[in-house]
Amino acid sequence: MGDYTNETKKISGKKVLKKIINRIVHPNIISLIVVAVIVGGLFFFIGKISNSEVEPEHKEVVTQLSLKDIGTLSTQEAYVTVVEAMDEDRKLYDAEDAPKVPFTNSVCVFSHDFQITAGYDFEKIKPNVEPKTDSKKGVITVPLPDAKILTSGMLSDKEEVYYEKESIFNNLSEENKAELRAEMGDKAENIAIDNGLLDKAKSNAKKVLKNFIYNIYDSNDYDIVFEDVKG
Repeated sequence: MGDYTNETKKISGKKVLKKIINRIVHPNIISLIVVAVIVGGLFFFIGKISNSEVEPEHKEVVTQLSLKDIGTLSTQEAYVTVVEAMDEDRKLYDAEDAPKVPFTNSVCVFSHDFQITAGYDFEKIKPNVEPKTDSKKGVITVPLPDAKILTSGMLSDKEEVYYEKESIFNNLSEENKAELRAEMGDKAENIAIDNGLLDKAKSNAKKVLKNFIYNIYDSNDYDIVFEDVKG
């Protein structure tokens, strides 16, 4: 009888506890809590967006211009053909005015093609930037010396022989041939320069620099001025 009464009390206690829990954790209360969390999250998110919209936009203004990214660049090239002749005789002794030995004359007329390029080491060019104001455009002054020859070389597969007569008593000197080819290289450079190689290289360099600078600065806000300098 005592055991039964105790068991009944345990069951009754559980029912009371369950009722209390059901009253506290009511479905409507749970819904209200979830809605409150969602609304709070939305206000937080909207606040973030609002703050980001009102933050002033920061735009970096480039005040120093470097041309090192361009580096050394050829802005013009030329191909020049130079024709030369070798005419050698053996002499009775080693002197400028020594008599020539008969039947020792050897002749060779040939040409070589040369490739010459001209341009600038842009890293050494330092532009000056005068910032724009509310009343006038900015000015970018670029000191530009004359272009210089960057490379000059003989195209090895472009030799042509027009005439050759070699005496069995006198072979043409390879050393003299090498010296003559070097002279031909110098002549090719002079011919290229006389035909405007350096002038064209400078003109093309201005186009390259304009395109490069206007990728950084707005052409509506800045003018570019090239200044001829000794270099």
